[in-house]
Amino acid sequence: MTVHSVAPEDCCGCSACFNICPVQAITMQEDREGFKYPKIDERSCINCGKCEKACPVLHAETAGRTLHPAFYAVWNRQDEARLSSSSGGVFRVLAEDVLADGGVVYGAAFDVHNRLRHVRAESADALVPLTGSKYVQSEIGTAFCQVRADLKNGRRVLFTGTPCQVAGLYAFLGCDDANLLTADVLCHGVPSPAVFERYLESLGVGEKCRIEFRNKDNGWKKYEVVVGDRVHETFRANAYMKGFLSNLYLRPSCASCRFVGCRRPGDLTLGDFWGAGNFRKRYDDDKGTSLVLLNSPKARLIFQTLQDKFSLAEQVPSDSAVPFNPTLVHASKPDARRAAFFDDFKAGKSWEELVAAYITTEKPPRRKTGILNLLHTNNFGACLVAYALQTAIERCGSKAQVINYRPEKKARPFSGAFRRERAAGRNFEKFRRRFLNLTRVCRNMDDLSELNASLDSFVVGSDQVWRFRYVYRFLQEYLLAFAAPSKTLFSYAASFGTDFWEGNDQATEIMREKLLRFNRVSVREESGIAICREAFGSEAVRVLDPTLLLSAADYAPIIKESQLKLPGRYVAKMILDETPEAAAEVERLAKEKGWEVVDIYGSRKKIGGKEAMLCRPVGDWLKLLQNADYVVTDSFHCVCFSLIFEKQFICVVNPERGISRLDSLLGIFGLRDRLIDSLKGFRPDGRETDYRQIERLLQVERKKAYRYLSDCLSQPGKSPAPRKEVRDWCLFGVIPLLRQTLKGGIEITKLFNIIPLMKVKHLPTKYKYYLGGVLPLLTLKSKHKK
Repeated sequence: MTVHSVAPEDCCGCSACFNICPVQAITMQEDREGFKYPKIDERSCINCGKCEKACPVLHAETAGRTLHPAFYAVWNRQDEARLSSSSGGVFRVLAEDVLADGGVVYGAAFDVHNRLRHVRAESADALVPLTGSKYVQSEIGTAFCQVRADLKNGRRVLFTGTPCQVAGLYAFLGCDDANLLTADVLCHGVPSPAVFERYLESLGVGEKCRIEFRNKDNGWKKYEVVVGDRVHETFRANAYMKGFLSNLYLRPSCASCRFVGCRRPGDLTLGDFWGAGNFRKRYDDDKGTSLVLLNSPKARLIFQTLQDKFSLAEQVPSDSAVPFNPTLVHASKPDARRAAFFDDFKAGKSWEELVAAYITTEKPPRRKTGILNLLHTNNFGACLVAYALQTAIERCGSKAQVINYRPEKKARPFSGAFRRERAAGRNFEKFRRRFLNLTRVCRNMDDLSELNASLDSFVVGSDQVWRFRYVYRFLQEYLLAFAAPSKTLFSYAASFGTDFWEGNDQATEIMREKLLRFNRVSVREESGIAICREAFGSEAVRVLDPTLLLSAADYAPIIKESQLKLPGRYVAKMILDETPEAAAEVERLAKEKGWEVVDIYGSRKKIGGKEAMLCRPVGDWLKLLQNADYVVTDSFHCVCFSLIFEKQFICVVNPERGISRLDSLLGIFGLRDRLIDSLKGFRPDGRETDYRQIERLLQVERKKAYRYLSDCLSQPGKSPAPRKEVRDWCLFGVIPLLRQTLKGGIEITKLFNIIPLMKVKHLPTKYKYYLGGVLPLLTLKSKHKK
């Protein structure tokens, strides 16, 4: 196998394969977008497989270090060094320490032709061009081979680069080295060198031009771009920076970066501590504050020895930095106009033409998407599914709103059933108000229909939104029957709950008819694909449950709200339909380990003569799962979060709640052996789950899911938007008296075409009249409407 097995959109251009090829059969060649990719000379290739083994993309699961690095806010003690650095001047301290020990430093610097390359520095003077951020992809060249030679000669080496470059170096070396210290940068993504070259051409600058992306003459937060004597402007005003920050010309692999997150490949991670002043005011004096992540014991030891070089070096909680550094959580979403930009770029358009077409023009308004799922049910999965899908859709560039659908119920106020439901839902209601962007409450089809006025697309899912026994009374609603024909409709990870369709003939016909309106259909389980095809004649794809689209860091803001004090070592138990026998078995398991048992579900309380389950706050539930030593559950979403938090777990089959969804989920990750029929006599086999492999599979599945979401959100509805109908009434056939307009089910009547008289909403079962277009007047039901 060779690196030809890597898809172009996944290749990060690190040059590890180029450096390792023993017969020099690989060259790095620039494509039409200006990015370099490996090209293999098949006549010279000896099929040794070394290039495949050295590819960090193919082995991304081995690149990360710890999932929980130590976060620090840091200042270089020398103010001059801080002001000449992009942030707090930490790189300078590390580099000077290595040079003082007779070592060498590798980093990115512009050459005489203004091309960015990785170079080798052995002196303080040679270090100067390596400082400061450079917002363009650097050429590695033969730097990896030089690093290996220096290490063989017993010299200390500091290597700095993007996470993919650092991962590429380790993959090339095949092992760590005591003399090697690596620092990856918090990377937004790498822009095309060819685009940067065209930008410089437009300025008419010469060779050896002064290029500073982060000049701090006016402060850290108002940094400026300086290019020769032609450009000296703020980053917000600079056209190149605006295109870079909008992800207009980043490398394709940046959209699905395998090295995003807190599990970093470098010994250290260096970046700006944006938002430092929000956490602690004294951290921000506008000279620059570095965010440093210590990812390895080697980094912690070196950092400790250099304490006297820092005027500030204080550990901070991760959630103080993550919200202001989104690349710690997710990859950069490409601008929707990227393909069109590069079409014009490849056609030879000038920088000025490209700027006029793509950078100075306003972006089209973001589409608004409504999410319909089982939000009204009081359980952890329903709430967190809504949160996760809302977050994922926002990352795809659309504004997301969770439809606050609460189907009409007949429980009498102040009855026992009413009070039990209120008590059971109290903590979930707090979560919904705090973390979800909700629409107004919708009780029925008419209320849902009114959302057509404010939303462009609708998605149904995830969870068991198509399980007939759960939604038979509201099947039409969960098939988006209320949506106008011009809206984009799709499902995301919809579940039937079982491996067969439970509905009757009438329900089957409704499913067939309504799914024809959908742009695309996706389901959560493999069995759902067969159900859609065989029962409804609809093609579907399988995608991950939305909760798995997010990383552990994405749930940190929720966990931060928890005030719960954790016990010692414990087994987290969440068994929805617990029996005394199952409870006893969990106690036995914990006792054998000397641990406690913590029921993370909640507690039972008698209300109105019957027991009600009072669930914990969502933040407490996540916190208990995240810190558990072992998890025992029969809950689908408890399994999902066990995977996210990398827990050792076992799942007990619960036939009443559906086996196929658990079987499908665990099958994706090769963990079907974690599914057991009974806890009786069960003992963990002692095998650790290989979470590096799980993470690799998760990345593949996430990429597929985000591609599906992006594709759905970019599609128009199956029918064009209705045209506006206008009727005029004129006095004496000349003087305008009344004008009536009808569009999208809303009828407006104006006097003299200026003064609103009446607005009428045409809803599925009624007409709503508004005096003056605003004041609710009356509602008339229609027997002719369904």
